[in-house]
Amino acid sequence: MTTKLQELCDLDSQLIELLNIDSPETEEIVAMVDKRDKLVQIILQEVKSDSSMTQSKLWDESIKRTKFIIERMNDETSKLGQQLRRYRHGNKSVQQYKKFI
Repeated sequence: MTTKLQELCDLDSQLIELLNIDSPETEEIVAMVDKRDKLVQIILQEVKSDSSMTQSKLWDESIKRTKFIIERMNDETSKLGQQLRRYRHGNKSVQQYKKFI
């Protein structure tokens, strides 16, 4: 379990670093999130067999990182939504301008 939590910690660090880049590669984020999800599923299975693992410091840190990653990904999703709205508005304006040409 400790090794899996440490592996999760390393993966989380890479993911957080990637999310802190101005224009992160979406494919890379998706790949890391998929890998993270599989790892979390393995960890959760191990926790089912030994719930005392949730008392460790590594577990608490993993929960905190997970919450932080969720917040960052929600922020990034909101930013992308705003950019998409601006793009659509701009595209509609261009279509209107083309009517006059």
